[in-house]
Amino acid sequence: MRRAQNAFTLLELLLVVFILAALAATTSSMVESAHEQARYDVTAQRLDEIRDAVAGARGGAAGFASDCGRLPRSIGELLERPADVHAWRPDPAASGLAYGWRGPYLRATGPGEFFDGWGSRGENFGWQFFVSPNATPVGAPVALPPGPALWVGSLGLDGLIGGTDGDWSRDFPHTWIVDEGVAYPVTEGGTAPAPLVGLDDYTVDLEGWTVVVDLVNGEAGAEVTLNLALRLHVVVDGAPQVAVSDPLPVTLSPGATAPVTFSFPAAPFRVTWGVRPAEVVEAGTGPARDWPRAGTGTPEPIDLRPRQARPARLRVPWRVR
Repeated sequence: MRRAQNAFTLLELLLVVFILAALAATTSSMVESAHEQARYDVTAQRLDEIRDAVAGARGGAAGFASDCGRLPRSIGELLERPADVHAWRPDPAASGLAYGWRGPYLRATGPGEFFDGWGSRGENFGWQFFVSPNATPVGAPVALPPGPALWVGSLGLDGLIGGTDGDWSRDFPHTWIVDEGVAYPVTEGGTAPAPLVGLDDYTVDLEGWTVVVDLVNGEAGAEVTLNLALRLHVVVDGAPQVAVSDPLPVTLSPGATAPVTFSFPAAPFRVTWGVRPAEVVEAGTGPARDWPRAGTGTPEPIDLRPRQARPARLRVPWRVR
């Protein structure tokens, strides 16, 4: 018998099935790859959000470190106020300083949660989280930059340290090495990667800072001699503290106005950035926070910003009498 012209042979049918299966597998692989790429992109975006939540948005808004005077100890502290930090409030000493937690600093991905793009579970919502001390610990497997600094990373699709590029399990943006129960950030070359938030991202160094203040003697008939200092109100570890310049003996003639330069000690002294009130005080022997304000001046807010020039002069003259 003659085969019908429109019929298919078994070989032709098998070939069609093979082609359709190959197309389905390719399409499935492409969809899966696109899905994992989207998760990777979400993870990268959320790392940027963590960075801004800690160090402050690049547009100028303050972050956890500026408000609380330290780095967070966990992702959770960016979502809920830690017990050792006050809610946002003015300094009870009426210094003009405001400080404290005013979060949440992150938009939660669920009730009190902030996961990476893969939805990893575990401590810190699956993020690898490391705050370095001031100096590299003795015996640490990697030399760390000056701290405290913060590293945060995702462990990828499998939620485990290490992984490979091909299956989206590689750690991002760098890997980790565990030593005596502590996970340290490390590059493939064995060095410390750049932190997500470095010391220069959230602090300002007052070392050697000089500030000119126009001092006014309002006493028309009396010379004034005082031992003065410039006091800056800052936030350290969730509480108000002060930084003071070196005391300086100052003599002002009756009714005189004179520019006086106050110098902070020539030693590293870092404070978290933000608006910090400055005032002229009479230097004493007790704690600098208790030194009396000189005259009738009002604390002037100084805007200290990372990687920017420190203000060189108070805008308003200070009346010492």
